[in-house]
Amino acid sequence: MLLKRMFSNFFVLKTAKCEDLPLEDLPEDKISMDDEEMLEERSHHIPSFMYLLQPIKFLTMSYPDTEINGFRFSVGSPLSHNFMMSHTINMAPKKPQVSTGNPVMDMFAEKTPYYTLGLQYHHGDLMSENPHIAYSLVGRVDTTGRLDAIFVKNFKTIKVKAQSSFMNSNVAFAQSNLELEHASTNTKQTATLSMGAFNYNLVERLGSKLLAGFDLTYVPMRNLWANGVALRYARKPNERFYAQFSGIASTLTLGGWFKLNETTSLATELEFGGQAVSDAALGYRTKSKGYEVSSVVRTNGEIKSIFSYSQMQVYKLKLFLGGNLFKEDFKSGFAFSVGQTDD
Repeated sequence: MLLKRMFSNFFVLKTAKCEDLPLEDLPEDKISMDDEEMLEERSHHIPSFMYLLQPIKFLTMSYPDTEINGFRFSVGSPLSHNFMMSHTINMAPKKPQVSTGNPVMDMFAEKTPYYTLGLQYHHGDLMSENPHIAYSLVGRVDTTGRLDAIFVKNFKTIKVKAQSSFMNSNVAFAQSNLELEHASTNTKQTATLSMGAFNYNLVERLGSKLLAGFDLTYVPMRNLWANGVALRYARKPNERFYAQFSGIASTLTLGGWFKLNETTSLATELEFGGQAVSDAALGYRTKSKGYEVSSVVRTNGEIKSIFSYSQMQVYKLKLFLGGNLFKEDFKSGFAFSVGQTDD
């Protein structure tokens, strides 16, 4: 019993994990609908144009890394209240993806196990009654050659974010960008300078129920200009409707979120245009203190469902089942994590 208590205390040490940070300092791609509701009640939070649809994407499981194919094991190792290290091993079934006719290419198309090391350091006082962060450093590297490094610094109403990524061991595929974000009571503006493109977007609160956004992208190498618009209308506290047009992707997305009760939510998503065939999705989520179930079905035949269980934020288990009814392509996986990880 003593060893179990010591083990649990070690892994629940309050560190720099996203869930432990002040809500205002959460990365927008980590903000759920629940977090967004709390933020808006507390500080009149306004999402940026890029992440306006993020709560819908969470419920329809359209965000990256939704699927678990095979087995994933993660361990979080807090080194201090501000510094955390995580270790993840991914093991997917070894099978060729698509036969190219080239044995060498088919061999590299197989999924192989890989290891990921994640690091987070948040400089500031996270243990006081009013926690704050001066700046953050986030790093990620895995054995496939991918590397991500992020620096975030807050200057009152302005946030600076610098990011550099290597998609694999070939430095020719490196990507870097610099982002400046300015937030006020009723407005959020973001300017992003990346390799080969410039983007500016604005989201404005119009009254108590409506958010309106504008997006502009310029690609110098192609002398290409593209713009977009977005709307979010909260008819009731438990109902929200979304519309977003992206000029760079040539897509129009419509969505709706409905909170049925304190534990159950529904989301609908309808996308037109783009490279893929237009389709719709219906997402469902129910949660309690220890578990959460999310499921989605799409008109293209794709289905996904994931069950998550956690015990005191120390042990976490996820079970995934998904596939495509039209293609008879099904996959499953599970993930187990110990301590404070990104799972």
